[in-house]
Amino acid sequence: MAAHYPLAQQALETRRDERQAKVAAGSTDFQTIQDLVSLNKALGQETKNLAVFDQLPADSKTRNLISRLLTDQFLEAKRYADVLQGTDGRSAFRKAVEQFNMTLDFLGKDNPMRKQVEENLRQFTVTAGAHYFEALAGLKRNQDGKDLAGQILKFDSSQATRTLLADAAQRAENAELTQYMSQ
Repeated sequence: MAAHYPLAQQALETRRDERQAKVAAGSTDFQTIQDLVSLNKALGQETKNLAVFDQLPADSKTRNLISRLLTDQFLEAKRYADVLQGTDGRSAFRKAVEQFNMTLDFLGKDNPMRKQVEENLRQFTVTAGAHYFEALAGLKRNQDGKDLAGQILKFDSSQATRTLLADAAQRAENAELTQYMSQ
């Protein structure tokens, strides 16, 4: 809509600028941070998200919150260390699996929504693991990548998961892990 209506473009930019100022000042309101990221995407100015991230202090809670929304942008920019944020990826994936299990336990075995929730949440969990795997592959931390791939495949050993991991290693231009996942 903004492409055809300059006033709509201006309104979106104004809203984005207001949220950007709050986030740059250290706001930890997740809705404000999420709005900023979404508005930049709608405006086709996603690189501004990375600029805001880079301006925040390394130990800032705001930086930690916004980073959760920028994983795809970090991967696209090959900013692999920003994806991992000092972790080995395995512990983050383990937490995702724990969340998966807690959610399913909460739903109970007789819940009519269980199957659908399980399918969606399983895919979300595998994708999160694949992001960490891609970051490890990009950093050439091959043994860590193999260890994480083992965890992911233990969680979901489907061919789709193997393909997802092989594609991630290929995007990261890591021939060894691409071959490892293609076996």
